[in-house]
Amino acid sequence: MSKINACIAHFDDSFFRKIKAYFNSCDYIQDVKVLDDNLDDQTKFEILSQSSLLLVPPNYTHLSDTVVHYIKSLIDSNRLAIVFFRGIIKLGSLVERLGFLNDVYVDWGRTKTFQMNYKILLQQLTVTKSLYLKKLFDKYGIEIQVFYENVKPEEIIETPEKITLNGPYCTGVKPQNLCQPDDWICFATSYIKQELRYSILIHKYKKVLFSHWYAYVDKNSDFSSDLVHNFIQYVLFDHTQEKLLLKEKLRIRILEDCKLSDIDIIIN
Repeated sequence: MSKINACIAHFDDSFFRKIKAYFNSCDYIQDVKVLDDNLDDQTKFEILSQSSLLLVPPNYTHLSDTVVHYIKSLIDSNRLAIVFFRGIIKLGSLVERLGFLNDVYVDWGRTKTFQMNYKILLQQLTVTKSLYLKKLFDKYGIEIQVFYENVKPEEIIETPEKITLNGPYCTGVKPQNLCQPDDWICFATSYIKQELRYSILIHKYKKVLFSHWYAYVDKNSDFSSDLVHNFIQYVLFDHTQEKLLLKEKLRIRILEDCKLSDIDIIIN
């Protein structure tokens, strides 16, 4: 497995140390650098240019417009994956300035209402052939399917033990707060007082993930931890629908040009 470098914003010291250690111990991460307030913009550029993953925790540090513009260029070119988790509560937060949400606040849902969308998971696994989605499907697919097909999310009282998230809250984005709703794939939902939240969101064309994770390391269940790491690796290594769509368009064009509709064409 190839390892990548990640960077994370500095925030509350005790909480920050736990999160940094959590990701530094991952077998797919080589090193975790810190975007600190005290660093000048040029040093931040260097850290970002050497990183494949940016982790954005709560109370994210304000960044200059120049740094935000640079981060946006890295995301737009798929050179940088970005993961948002928990509430982002400061004005001018990165999630808003990058144009993903029209509100600075990422809301929450209750973990007892968290539900994976079995159809979406299966569909994306079929399309992408992702090793990381397959790991989730092989380990939890039966429970996810039964739960998805038999329980209305807003009526959930208690999830099966195998697919339970520990802690009271999970991240949840209000659907109306997405700037471009059609640009996202929702893998999981949650509810607050029967109000829908999107709890695992991935951008169709960019390496952008809103994780369900509320970032309490000591309360992370095995299921929750597997979701965190497999979805991050999916975004890093297997995702971006843009490439898949281009391949499909090319395949269709070849078929039309050659009029070989009865021949299967495989494009690697």
